[in-house]
Amino acid sequence: MGKNDQGSALKRVLNRSLGITEKAMWYSQETVDLDDAYQRLLTAYDNIPDFDDDWVDIQGRHDTLKKAIQNLETTHVTNTPKARTDHTEKIEAQILVAQQLKVDIDNEVKARAKRRTQALKDCAAVKAPAGADDAQRLRLSQQRQKINALLPATDLREKHLTQAAQEQVALIKLAKEITSEVSARQAFDQRRQAVTVALKAAAQDLEGGVETHLQGLLDAAILTGTNATDAKGWKQAVTELDAVALKTSQAQAYGVQYERLSKLALNYTNAAPPLKVASLNQLITDAQLLAAGHDYVAAAQKLADFEADPDTQDVKAFYARLALFRANVGAKMAVLQKKSIANTPANLKPNDELQAIKNACIGHATPTDYQNATAALGVFEQRLLDSHAYALRYNELHAFSTSPDFALLAPSEQLAITQALSQAKGLADGNPGNPGQALSKLQPPAIDAAKVAQPVAVSKLAAQVQGLYNGLLAVAPGSAAELYIKGLRDAAQIEFTGKDFPAAEGLFTTLLPLARAALLYAERLKEAEAAVLAVTLSGKPDVLKAATDKAATHAYGDVLPLIDAGLKTLDDFVAYRARLSDLATLKTVLPLSATEALAQIDEALLEADGLAKAGAYADALSALEPLAQLPDLEGPLQEISAYQQQRQAMTGPYAATIKDLPVAEAKTFLQKFWDDADTLAGQRKHKEALKKLTDLQGHLPLASRFTAERQGAQAVNKSLIDLDAAGKGVYTVTDTQVVMSKFLTDADAAAKTGGFPSALKKLSDFRDKAKVLCRVAAVAHDTTEGTSNVHPHSVSKHLNVTDTDKETRVTTGVPPPPTQAASSFDDAEGWMAAREAATEKGKTRAGYKLTDDNTTPVPHMTSIAIHVEHHRPIGSAMIGVKEKTAPKQSGPNKGELGGNSTYERAVKVSGYTRSTSVFRFDAHAGAQGKWVLLTQYPYTDSWDPERGCYTEPLPN
Repeated sequence: MGKNDQGSALKRVLNRSLGITEKAMWYSQETVDLDDAYQRLLTAYDNIPDFDDDWVDIQGRHDTLKKAIQNLETTHVTNTPKARTDHTEKIEAQILVAQQLKVDIDNEVKARAKRRTQALKDCAAVKAPAGADDAQRLRLSQQRQKINALLPATDLREKHLTQAAQEQVALIKLAKEITSEVSARQAFDQRRQAVTVALKAAAQDLEGGVETHLQGLLDAAILTGTNATDAKGWKQAVTELDAVALKTSQAQAYGVQYERLSKLALNYTNAAPPLKVASLNQLITDAQLLAAGHDYVAAAQKLADFEADPDTQDVKAFYARLALFRANVGAKMAVLQKKSIANTPANLKPNDELQAIKNACIGHATPTDYQNATAALGVFEQRLLDSHAYALRYNELHAFSTSPDFALLAPSEQLAITQALSQAKGLADGNPGNPGQALSKLQPPAIDAAKVAQPVAVSKLAAQVQGLYNGLLAVAPGSAAELYIKGLRDAAQIEFTGKDFPAAEGLFTTLLPLARAALLYAERLKEAEAAVLAVTLSGKPDVLKAATDKAATHAYGDVLPLIDAGLKTLDDFVAYRARLSDLATLKTVLPLSATEALAQIDEALLEADGLAKAGAYADALSALEPLAQLPDLEGPLQEISAYQQQRQAMTGPYAATIKDLPVAEAKTFLQKFWDDADTLAGQRKHKEALKKLTDLQGHLPLASRFTAERQGAQAVNKSLIDLDAAGKGVYTVTDTQVVMSKFLTDADAAAKTGGFPSALKKLSDFRDKAKVLCRVAAVAHDTTEGTSNVHPHSVSKHLNVTDTDKETRVTTGVPPPPTQAASSFDDAEGWMAAREAATEKGKTRAGYKLTDDNTTPVPHMTSIAIHVEHHRPIGSAMIGVKEKTAPKQSGPNKGELGGNSTYERAVKVSGYTRSTSVFRFDAHAGAQGKWVLLTQYPYTDSWDPERGCYTEPLPN
């Protein structure tokens, strides 16, 4: 109901006015007071604001007040002073009631407004969690809007506040739900990434079908997460991903186990009885069937049963021992087989002996043969170790016996060594030789190692000292350090010449680190003196005095830190002086109104000058650093710094771009930006200079692309012109030589004015048309440019091939030869560009050139490989993954696993920017002979597909 008195009788009564008769009859002070009270009661009542119907207490008080006022109006007042005064007092009492009611209503309104403000704050405080998507943010926003709509700025009711509080609870609940959703979705994203990476890493151990199956499971789990709309859905997706991860781990474990065991199954089962062979092979077959059904745990168990079978253990032990043998002495065996070390035992034939050990067991049906072979490997390994050690020791002693140091020994000692060498060689070269006994003849106690070793050791020390002294003499001849070390060396040499080896060894041992330190000091001092000399600033300090003073005491090991400290002081001095110069420049660009900044600069300069005079240049520099924070300096400093950083970052790219850019006018176009920036910087307009560099930066990558693509297009155009001139007929009615060449001239014209996008478009149009023309030319090359001895095949293997063709070559080796990387050009235009670029490069290369012929002469069938960097993608390849292995059927490694250069599967890699062209010379093709492009292909070595670049320089 609220306050609703408009048009009521009460309102009319309260608004009454006294008539003339009443004023005449009642004119008195009491009458005036009574009328004034009525007026104030009316005002007090009018001041009461309206209120909501649901304010029960206020409504009751209002109704009581209203009724009291009506009673006051209808009560007859006797025309006596007392009656009128009493009635006035009753009116005054109701005035207080009305005023209090107004105060209470105002307070309630304020309280509700405060509650509204708090409710709005609480609503706004509920934020979307980090990672929430647009839909989730919209849900929260809609709930906030619902709360805001319940809280109007006017006509705010209690029910609105109550409803808003309920909706706030719903908002908080919604935010928690969304937080849970975001957490679940992020967990899904993280798990998806981890499982994807794990599957990729495991791929090398998986068969193609297994990887496809697991990828399907992964895709399904990812789809579950992609389609999820709530936390439950994303949690389900994570559960599925966990299952995929487990399956991947199981499959990988099985794959590794299968690779380790299955390829050796024939070797293992050859050692078992025939019936057991069948059962063991059945375990392998069962494992394969279980793996095909994706039960990798059960499949792995079958392999484990195979491995644990007693009849395979001896064979397994033999092959494990053979692998250990290879690891322990494989390298030494190869050296001994080739007799790469002088005095290798004459009758040692490592390959034959190892083959004999393997032949004694591989293919035989008794585990005992493998046990004996395993023991024989141990004996043979020791024989090889002894042979290797013997040859090295014999050569060492033999070299000593023919050296000047041998004369330092007593005659009896010389005879002992000579006899030992003779006896050892007889034992080692016998048939069969005994390198172990031969080695013992050359070691203690047969040879007194101490007597042999000491003169040799002293001689080595003397040589080391002499080498250091020679270095010192070259770096600092006549210096105090050189003369000091020479004196010590001469003293040690006297003892050595006198055959007092212990005394000589002591002197040389003490001298060696001192000579090394002296040489390091001399070299470092020379470098430091050059650095000091390079600083031409006046007032530079003598930064090397402390070091040279210390060197005078011959404590050379303690001098290097002093030199470093001196150079650090020099660097601080240079930096301080540069900072002074910068500040001098800044003072000239500051407005005269910046009096405070100028004063602070002068104050800091004064402080820094005092520190610098004391030699504390680092502290002086630090004293100037706070100036960079001054508001008046911040802008100019930032502009200078930004310009300098940008210029430094662009120097290399700019120089490289300008160097290679083939159009002179385009080069001038870019140079103007660089020169204008320099000019503006010289005028202290660093902001404008930076703008010039930024504009230039936008042109550089386009200019570089233009250079690379123009080079290829020009090469292709030249090839087309040459082929057409040779009667090959490569052009068409619409795409004539004139039309094709115009694309290139138009591209150059656009580049001259900096229109690199337009120039690149012209080059792209040229390439699109050239692809068709080059395809005809490329096929013509392979079919017409060969000779009777050289048959080109680059088109058939590296141009007109599909990814399927390349994958077949990688996995089967057909067409031969087998390769891990079957590459091809993306199109015939790239093939032609590679051909022309290689032809030009081949005319000036080191070694045989493509201009050489039979008059040089060039040997018949000489081949040269020419590598070209195109600076743009020209090809792709199928790269083999997981080389296929099988037991070798013949040769020195018969029975052992080895790769056959074919692969289980292949993956596609794109973006190659280099090519390799192989030319072969046919000396019988005419009088002069002929170079023929035998083949060419994209260069795939050292390519990093993740970064899209090569990791090694282009080969020569």
